[in-house]
Amino acid sequence: GYQWLSLTDGGATFHNGVDLNSLGGGDADLGAPVVAAVGAVVTAVVPWDGWTQGYGNFVVLETADARATPHVWLKHCHLDTITCSPGQMLMAGAQIGTCGRSGSQPFAHLHWEVMWAKPPSWGTWPYGWSREQVERYWMRPADWFWATIAAAAAQQGAQGGGTDVSILTGAQQVAV
Repeated sequence: GYQWLSLTDGGATFHNGVDLNSLGGGDADLGAPVVAAVGAVVTAVVPWDGWTQGYGNFVVLETADARATPHVWLKHCHLDTITCSPGQMLMAGAQIGTCGRSGSQPFAHLHWEVMWAKPPSWGTWPYGWSREQVERYWMRPADWFWATIAAAAAQQGAQGGGTDVSILTGAQQVAV
């Protein structure tokens, strides 16, 4: 799938997230659990209308874990099912839905965005935006993920424990 700032839409759009899958090809991830990377509050649950192309079923989480570096909103798109509700507080690793291809996607995957500023709407796709405009709202997911892992490891190490920050599967963690 597309990576952070890959050109999409015939070169008109800088991809504002990463597409994660377990590299099994096709629909290998269809129905795989999608989980909260950190403790978070469910900010938005947006069901797909069943025919419009785009994000499909998606969930936005607002980080509620002090170790999340920086404080962000995490958007999980193309879900097959959604298993959380707006306002719900989730622990790291809590399931929010299952991987799918909603939004008329050709194969099952998770489109995952990290937003450090709220875009004009949760459904904003940055078609025709400059790279600088995209970077004003979104950040490279790997940068956020590894900074948060390091912060969690440092805090847990100081307390003599392991980390409890998760994301999808081990293969998908490597893909980030």
